[in-house]
Order: sequence, then C-alpha cells, then structure tokens
Amino acid sequence: MWGPDSEPVTDRELVAQALDASRPKRRKRALEMIAERYVREVLVATARRMGDAEAAAEVTQETFADACDKLLKGEGPANPDRLGGWLINFSRRRELNHYRRRDVARERLSKADVQGDAFGSGVSRVGVARDDEKRLAEARVIASRLGGTLAEDEQEIYQLYYQQGLSVAEITGRLAASGRALSHKTVQNKVTRVAAVVAVGFEAFLLVQQDRTLCRRLTDIVGRYPGEFGGELRDHVLKHARKCADCGSCAVCPTCRVRDILALDTCVKSTKCHRCTVCDGERTALKAEWAPALVILLFVRPVRTLVLQAINQAWSTAISVLSSAPPTHPPITLSGPLSAPPSTVRPLRHPVVKAATAAVATAAVIVGTLVLTRPEAASPARTVPVVATMPTIAYATDTHIRVQTKDEATTVATVEDGSTVTDLVWSADRRHLGWLTTTGRQTATTLHSTDLTTGQSRTWNCDGCAGLAFQGANLVSVRQGGEILSHPPTGAAPRTLDFQGVDLTAAALQYFLVGSTAQGSELLIFTIDNNVGGADGNKLYRMTADGMVTTVVDDTFTQIPGGARQPGQYTAISPDGTRLAFGGNVSGGDPCEPPDGVTVVDLDADKRTTTALPTTGTRSPLRITAVWFDARGDVLASAFRQPEKVCQTYELGDAGGRQPTAVYRLAAGTWTKTDQNATTAQTTPGGWNARRAGTVGLNDYRPPKSPLLVTNAKNQEAKLDESVVAFSWAPPEQTATPLLGTLWAPNQKGYGLPEPSMFYNGGSPSGMVRDLHWTSWGKPRATATGEAIYAVGQSVAESPWETSTVVAFDLGNCNGARTYRKINIYWPQHEAFDPDRYIDVCTGQYSNNP
Repeated sequence: MWGPDSEPVTDRELVAQALDASRPKRRKRALEMIAERYVREVLVATARRMGDAEAAAEVTQETFADACDKLLKGEGPANPDRLGGWLINFSRRRELNHYRRRDVARERLSKADVQGDAFGSGVSRVGVARDDEKRLAEARVIASRLGGTLAEDEQEIYQLYYQQGLSVAEITGRLAASGRALSHKTVQNKVTRVAAVVAVGFEAFLLVQQDRTLCRRLTDIVGRYPGEFGGELRDHVLKHARKCADCGSCAVCPTCRVRDILALDTCVKSTKCHRCTVCDGERTALKAEWAPALVILLFVRPVRTLVLQAINQAWSTAISVLSSAPPTHPPITLSGPLSAPPSTVRPLRHPVVKAATAAVATAAVIVGTLVLTRPEAASPARTVPVVATMPTIAYATDTHIRVQTKDEATTVATVEDGSTVTDLVWSADRRHLGWLTTTGRQTATTLHSTDLTTGQSRTWNCDGCAGLAFQGANLVSVRQGGEILSHPPTGAAPRTLDFQGVDLTAAALQYFLVGSTAQGSELLIFTIDNNVGGADGNKLYRMTADGMVTTVVDDTFTQIPGGARQPGQYTAISPDGTRLAFGGNVSGGDPCEPPDGVTVVDLDADKRTTTALPTTGTRSPLRITAVWFDARGDVLASAFRQPEKVCQTYELGDAGGRQPTAVYRLAAGTWTKTDQNATTAQTTPGGWNARRAGTVGLNDYRPPKSPLLVTNAKNQEAKLDESVVAFSWAPPEQTATPLLGTLWAPNQKGYGLPEPSMFYNGGSPSGMVRDLHWTSWGKPRATATGEAIYAVGQSVAESPWETSTVVAFDLGNCNGARTYRKINIYWPQHEAFDPDRYIDVCTGQYSNNP
C-alpha cells in the first residue's frame, strides 16, 4: 500500500504491479498511478506531433484505453523502465488511426507534402509549438477573454472548473445546493463542451489578431463587429475559414441552420461553397503553434478524469462479475499474468477463478470502450459493450417497459397479458414516460404515465385513442379522431382541448396527434377532411396548452401522414424542433396507389416539400414503415416493396406477405438507398442510432416485435432485447434553446419557435417582421435584423418596408417553456432602442407602444 511516507514507485514497479493479477486492488491502483503520472506527458507530446489540441486529447484517451487493455491482458512494455516511451508509442499508433478514420487528412496532407513527413510517424510537423510559462500565461489571458463568448450556463461552468479549480463532483454539488440539480455526467459533458468551444475560439481569436492584409474578406468581416471579440465574430470567422469564404454575403448562408459552432461540419448547405484557403492555412498553423499550451490549459484535467473514471468503472464492473460467482470453493490465486503460457498458470477449474478471469477480461474490454469521443468513418458494425456510454433510452417488450441508462436497465412497469404497446414517449424534461397499450383490434386502449423521479404511475382508459405526446407534464392523445384529451400527472380526469382562434365547428374533420414541438410546449395536430374526395380541411396546426392554434402552412395538404393506409402515422420531428417529416400518400384513394413519399414541413417558414420514394420500372411500389431524422438533420425512411398480390385494404394485422425493409436517405431532393435495414429507427443528436430489425406486412399497424439494436458513432453495436415493440431515446440533458414567446392570438406565425425567420402578430401587416437574421440567440438578449412596415403618420398600405431591428429579452418561463418574453421592434435609421417599449410575447400585453 502506498502512503505519504512511501518511497516513490518506479516505472518498473508500477508495471509489475499492473500485471500482477494476484493482488487486484494494488493492480487497479497501479493503473491509476500510471494514468496520473503520464497523462500530461503523453498529451503534450501528442499535441506537438498533431498540432491539434482537441485531437490530441482524443488520441490520448484512446492511448490509455489501449495501454490498460494490454496490461490487464498481462502484456507490458519490453523495457518497464521506459513506460513513458511505451505509452507514447501507443499514441503514435492511435494518431495514425485518427488520420485513417477521420476526414481531417485533407487538412494535414498539405503539411505532410511540404515537409516530406508521413502521417503518424511521430515526427513533429510544427517547429514553433511552445508550452513554456510565457506561452501558458498568454494562453490563460486569451482563454479568460474567450470565456465571455460562451453561453451563460457555460460561462458558469468555465469559471467554476477552470478558474476556481473545482472538480466535476464539487460543481455538481454546488449547482444542486442552488436548486439546479444536474447529474454528474451532465456536468462532465458541459466541461467537455466548454473546453471544445474555447479551443475553437482560440483559432478564431488568433486569426483575427494576425496580419490580415492577405485576406480582404476577413478584414471586412472583422470590421462588422466593432468592440470586444465575441461569439458572433468567432462564428463568422470560423465559417469563413472552414466552410465558405463568402460567408455573410453568400446566397446560401441565410438558409443555414447551424447555430452551434461545434456542429459546423454538419452544415449541408455549404457543400458547394469553398473555404478561404488563405485563412484556413493560417488558422491551421496557428492552432498547431498553440496546441501544446492549449492541451495543458484546457485538456489535462478532463482527460485525466475521464481515464481514471474509465478504469474505476471497468473495475467496478469486473468486481460485479466476480461477486456474481457462487463461492463454493476458497479463492485460488493465479500464479502468473493472464497472458502467460498455459504451462505457467494453474488450470482454471474452480468457479471463482473462472469468474475472476472473466472479471478482468471484462475490465479490459470496458476500458477500451468507455472513452468514446469522435466518430470513426463508416465501418462494419462491431458488437461490443457500448452500453457503458449510451444515452438513456426507453423500450417496451411484450411483457415490460424498461429504461436503459449507461449504468443499468430498470423495469418501470409490466405489460398486461393480451396488451401491446404501440406508442412510447418522453416528456421534454425527461421526468415522465408515457405509453399507450391496445388489445385486440385496437378498440380498447389504455394510457399510462410514470413519474421516473417518484415511481408513481397513472392509468386512464381511453377507448379508440391514438397518437401520444407530452405537453409539459400532461399526456395527450386523441379519442376516436374527434376529441383531444390532456391527461394531468395527478391522475385526474382528462380535459378536452378545444381549438382557440379558429372555428372548425362546421367542418367534418378528423384530428391526428403527430407530435410536439421544441420543449414540448406545443402540440402538432393534423386535421383530415372526412368528405369523400375532399382536401380543404387537410391542415397542420400548432396548439398551445390553452388551445390557441395557428396553421403551420396556410395552404391545404394533399399528402397526409400515413396516407390512406395508416392515417396519422409515420411522423418525426427534427432534433432542433424546426421541421416535421411524415410519410404517406394522398387521402381518400386506394391505399396501394400512388407510391408513398415523404413530406418535410418547415414549422417556421410556411414551406413544405414532398418527395416520392423511388420507383423502378414495373416493380411494385415502396411502402413506408417509419420516418426519422439523423444527427445531421437528414431525413431517412424505412420502406418495403409492396407484395405483388392485390392489396387487402384496411385489414389490420394482415401480414399481406411479410417483406424485408431497406433504409433510404433524402438529400438535396433525391432518395438514395443505404446499406442499412430497419423496420423503424431513431437517432440522437450525438449520433447514437437505435433500430429494430425484422420484416413487415402491408397492413401492420406497427411492425411486430423484433430485436432492438443500438449503434454508436463509431459503429459499435449492442443488442438491448430480442422482443421489442416500441422504443424512444430520452431528450438530451441540456439547457433548452429558448423560444420566442408563445402563441397569444389567432393566425400568428413565428412565436413559440426557436430563432424564427419571421413573426406575425396575426392582425395588421404592420405586426409582421420578415427575413430575420438573429445573433446571440440563447444569451440574455438576442438581436435580429429584418424588414418591417414603417407606418408613422400614414396608412399601412402606403407605408414602406424598411430595415428594422428586433431585440428579444427577458429570458424566463412562459407556460412551462424557456422563452424570450419581451420583444422590441424599432427602425435604427429613425429611432433608438427603448427597453421600456415592448410587447410581452407571453401574454400579448403592450407596454408604452406608440
């Protein structure tokens, strides 16, 4: 055992202890000491070679995962006195893998060609990289300035972790004491994000400080942002250097919805744009020069913490495996390392010894899979224990409802015999889980809601109910297509939600609940005209908790969710909450004709597009079984080939000849068949994918039970269960993107959405501001430029559209959602901003308006 008065442990002794399986606790401590001793050295050496602090942090994590794996298998360095060199050799191999699997080779290729250096050779490509005290002091000053460009909650994390030196556990405790209970994992993720945002901020800051005479466009960009270096300038500079040299004046830029600078590479709008090669080359060189100092400043603590966590979690799992073995015999110590030849190890005949071997092997595997950072290039799926890093997911089998976290799987309810779960949904705050069960031919349906923090469950009989979504904590469904019911978490009787602001009493309509918008504050309701051949009532509405509605698209829809085959089905909401996608065909016709397609609706811009699935000659058409968005925001659809026999319509459960499925991707208006197969799938913003395998029939209401598989961004796969009927990823644990108020009057647009491109008060055209371009959204005050009618002293009809400015402020709770509650509209060429003159866009009240 080591103590404060112990002699320093040499590298040779550490290696020997890490290989000694006979003393597990000492072995674990040796692994921890190796990490504590060498993380910084390996990290700095890797940053010098790679010239990229963030990439070096990733490679270093993987290096220690590899090294622990080797040591746990009994394989150590040939010369134990050179442990540091052994670890650095691992990092060189990991660096080579990094360049092979990621699309960053293009950036490094120009350097390698000039200097005649092959990737992963371990030779430094940067001659001026420094980590001396002077450079570290300069880096601290810059980082302090960049802290001000972070979002409000991220600034707090930066101050607590980097400036005050608190640990993740201490930060978690402090936040809990102030009434903001976040999990340890959430805080750890926030620290990781803060480091990444500050790191990319360095690139932009250093580029702005250098001589800009070689790039006039960069000089122009900097000139647009007088004053202190801020987040808007940072983002604009990086977009200019990395994606589009003409960013800000390019016609494509206004359509880009990438607001997170860390997601810049996911922008699909800029695929035909060209980055500024001058600025990108200078950016890369500056990043390399500062990489060693930056890893010390930002990444040493987080990387060391993650490596130690991986070792501890792996060891806990190993002990769990060991403790599960029946102690029928006294423990028997192994006489040598696990990888020693058979002649040097006693035969493993006793259950405890077998368990010990399995435990250490388990630890070796987990250490290698716990530290998952950036995605690899596409590769064949590998089945590994990826659950240790998986986001939370809920799924239903034919017998149970389970919630799987990275730590454990918990059964939250049982499913009654004869019942089937058809829908499974989360509340936006992750506190409530709801599901709908049916029996027989779906005439008898039951709604269930469970509070996962208290374990309290509620149940309502709701014959003929279909569709399911949370609005706040209330579970909503539609009964028999004509009544929208909101069920409170108290278990009280549901209340009926009536349409406010639009008169539908004379219409013969069916209601279908297709989902909820960002933060679960509004419902999306699709109405279908019941008149034969009619389509006048086919519309999509947004509905607030008090029933106020507005149409998403003013025109009627010819395509409807689910088509005539399964009305109201096959819908998905994009990760940012701004788009709805649904599969189906025209209403009122033969459900076997025409071919299915997918309609994508912009919830903000009054736009929609429909793209039919591809057809092949005389082959039977494709039929959709599910629609979803991937992490990049692309639309995917699972589909099968309609059986050749005549379609048997409206016979639920009739397989109609079960068919395999294929997954199609919609990009730039064209469908492309992928190499995936799934009856249904969902993807998280972090790139995790859950899918069900199996075959489907033409008139299945839902695909029959089948295995549920999860795959991470590295294409590593795990099977959660064999017989799953429904599943749903939990919403991300993060501060919600604020919305612009809420709907507070009929016929409004833009309110209740994040960063709307326009908003309209629903009355006179003078209450509209269009072509909005926002900056600093998410900060206490967001500003946008746009166009509005300047009607002073003349009629609205005769008034011109002029450049206007909108300021959104007063961030807070509005009907359970985080919103900007006040806006001020002014024309800077005529007047100045007055914070006392505003519209309360939560209540609709005006303050000091002329």
